[in-house]
Amino acid sequence: MDRRDFLKTSALAIAAGSLFSSVASSVLSKTLRLEDEDADLFSLEAITDNSDYAVKLLEKFAKDGWLKYNTIKYSEFPVSGNVMGDLVFIKNNKLVDYTKSQNDFGKKLLDIRKELNLPSMLNNPVRIRLYTDNDSNLKNIIVVHRGKIIKRISPDSNDIYSFNGKSGKLVLGVNNGNAKITETECRHKICKQMNPLKKQGDYIACIPNEIQVFAE
Repeated sequence: MDRRDFLKTSALAIAAGSLFSSVASSVLSKTLRLEDEDADLFSLEAITDNSDYAVKLLEKFAKDGWLKYNTIKYSEFPVSGNVMGDLVFIKNNKLVDYTKSQNDFGKKLLDIRKELNLPSMLNNPVRIRLYTDNDSNLKNIIVVHRGKIIKRISPDSNDIYSFNGKSGKLVLGVNNGNAKITETECRHKICKQMNPLKKQGDYIACIPNEIQVFAE
């Protein structure tokens, strides 16, 4: 199953994805099976060079009922350079050392980690994240050019940012927590007509310039 099918059929709400990911959302009804079932925040993140297989494993993990709590969000971004790949789980803003856990939840994560041959040094991997959040307010703006992150912007910056793409210049304006393409030298200027980024999950794509802007 490719990532399009996964995001369509699994009950995950996308926070952001690559240009080739489809958009879907749903609310999950079962309880997240953690050591503390009252936990309302978690983040499960894989940095891997085998993104298709990682999504397949995480899909099964979610469908088996291990990550079902209210709305689960999904994000996927390319990472530039040589970085250490691993599988990380954070609960209530605290890193969980599942490698020393004796419960089934920790053992399942160890199995996924082993299947992905992690940890290991990787070149230009992909960051895949399943997580929950208390709100959908925009917290970070990520600009990607030709599959690589070239800029991270605070939504509070109130500034103008210029980028050069395949078709010319593209200008991103950030103001009062919103982000919008204000100028572009691409032919049809569809990106300029797209709605501004206001909340997690919003994105703008300028295909001629090979630039995507994601809200996280």
